[in-house]
Amino acid sequence: MLWCFALASFSSLSAVGQLNYYVNGTTGDNSYDGLLPVYNGTHGPKQTIQAGVDVAGTGDIVNVAAGTYVEHVNITKTLTLRGESKATTIIQAPADFATNAAYDYSLSSFVTERTMVHVGTASSINVTIRKFTVDGNRLGPGSALSTVAYSGILAEKCSLTVDSCTIKNVLPADSAFTYHVAFNGRGVHVRGSGSLATITNNTLLDINRFHILVNATDTSSTLPAVFPQGIVTNNTITGKGVYDGAQKGIWFNQGAWGTISSNTISALDYWNPIIESDRATAITIRRGFLNSSQRNIITQNTVSAPSFTNNKGIFDEGIKDSVADNTVTGYRFGIQIHNADSAKALRNTVSGGQIGFMVSRTRSPLVGAWTVTIGGSPENKNTITGQTSAASGGFGIALGFRDELADGSFLSTVPVDARYNDWGVTTEAEVQEKVWDKADSTLADLDTVYYYPFFPFVRASVKAFLEGPYDDVDDDMTKGLNDAGTLDEHFAGKQIPAQAIDSITVEIRDEATAASSTIRRFQPAWLLTDGSIRNFEDTTRSYLEFVAPLGDYYVVVWHRNHLGIMTAAIQSLADAVPTAYDFSTSMSQAYGLTPMIAVGSRFGMIAGDGNGDGGVDALDRNITWLGQNGTAGYLGADFNLDGGADAIDVNTIWRLNNGTGTQVP
Repeated sequence: MLWCFALASFSSLSAVGQLNYYVNGTTGDNSYDGLLPVYNGTHGPKQTIQAGVDVAGTGDIVNVAAGTYVEHVNITKTLTLRGESKATTIIQAPADFATNAAYDYSLSSFVTERTMVHVGTASSINVTIRKFTVDGNRLGPGSALSTVAYSGILAEKCSLTVDSCTIKNVLPADSAFTYHVAFNGRGVHVRGSGSLATITNNTLLDINRFHILVNATDTSSTLPAVFPQGIVTNNTITGKGVYDGAQKGIWFNQGAWGTISSNTISALDYWNPIIESDRATAITIRRGFLNSSQRNIITQNTVSAPSFTNNKGIFDEGIKDSVADNTVTGYRFGIQIHNADSAKALRNTVSGGQIGFMVSRTRSPLVGAWTVTIGGSPENKNTITGQTSAASGGFGIALGFRDELADGSFLSTVPVDARYNDWGVTTEAEVQEKVWDKADSTLADLDTVYYYPFFPFVRASVKAFLEGPYDDVDDDMTKGLNDAGTLDEHFAGKQIPAQAIDSITVEIRDEATAASSTIRRFQPAWLLTDGSIRNFEDTTRSYLEFVAPLGDYYVVVWHRNHLGIMTAAIQSLADAVPTAYDFSTSMSQAYGLTPMIAVGSRFGMIAGDGNGDGGVDALDRNITWLGQNGTAGYLGADFNLDGGADAIDVNTIWRLNNGTGTQVP
């Protein structure tokens, strides 16, 4: 019995009251509830997918065995349609797909669309399609033959999940195809009021125009009652390179909203803007401002293009949207923030192409106070490198605010906070070469946008010793906390160098006193047994990097139970070769009269400040040490850093230093 063999690979059991129906390309009259045969003469393995869908009840599962099913499928009830595997279970466009209006669907505010798989009714349904290849067989209608759009999967006013599928060959049938903006191919299209699209783990390739489209309406004159939502994750989309059809990877249209994350999109480009003014785009939020109550999150996507004839990596036109942690490579415009009030572009890596970031506005008049953030803080910096030179029209950031009527009238500026980005260069003059904020030279006005385009930094490499763990036999410091695993426990998840004794904090300040300093920056670091430091996050680096202008600074070293020390004089800190400073060679290396203590051949930071208040006094003994005496761990009273608080800490260290204080002003 061939159909029994074909069904054996479906191993999941049904929920109580849920029926499994099977399609295997042959006729039969058997019905299956779970895996058990029920011979009732009414249902059974079906020859077509549509027959299995028709006989299934609400909430049932239609399992489809391996094979090629040349048919159109229409689903109007809640169910799961599950293939045996996407490599072997294929829904293929019928031979008459290019010409047969029986596959057309109309919806108010949308163009008519022809589709291979249709999901939707007037009432809300929830459909899952899993493990299929939907093959358009290159039979889509061209505009010379038809005035309808066409798609692999079309869902209307419902909830659709498409998971672990391949959608391909959604292309025009005729070689004389005339491209048109509205009448085009789509891979997965979810449209209409209240729709919810969950599109995950799919592969899409050889699609004429839109690969994944979540669509509120084809016209902004009639908006949906409930804007559709998309959750689009972990899909692989491969375009056709330089292509007539202005290809789109993932497109949220006219207020559709949601999350676009962890997708890989490549090879989208477009050669002829005469056919369509828009560009090929990997990810698009179009007119997201029409939906002011919902936000879009575009994160952790990888988009790349081998050429940049006429393409964009990410285009965002939403209010308060977040474009974060994406990698964009080789697009003419890497990321464009357009008409997007309070949008943020954070921690992206944009390399190659012509323009790294484009910030633009064409909406007029301006409503309210708009802002755009590109980076804005050290922890949120973008990396913007490798764009073509300014002489060739290439820039890291380009700004353009002009009237959408193309009359050249100047629009008021939008504040752009582009501080702290990594441009791959280090001087202010080099960064200025990467920022373009001028209008067309034929116009009188300038786009005088408020922005900070610089990511200035200085570097320092510091050496210091601590009195407590100093070992005068080896002239270094012991690493008892590290050997005992105490650092691993306290700094869980951090990479800890093998020779680390503890963490310290290094500060730079532009004046000797904290009160008079206008610039103060802090960096945590690992202190090693030989007194050198390692970067806290990147332990291969023996220097610290501070976001601050080039100039002169005092360098301060702080430790949790040793007294802080500061350079005796102000130091010139550079942005290339780190400025080196060794506190341990002389008492005069630190600010003050006796800021350190002699330890063997070294001078070290004074131990005993158990509560970290800047002085060694009775509080450190009576409160800190007495409260921790006899215990082990990461302790303030462990002055010699051996992993425990005991009599040695108080008798040989605290008593010696009682009454001293830091001389850092």
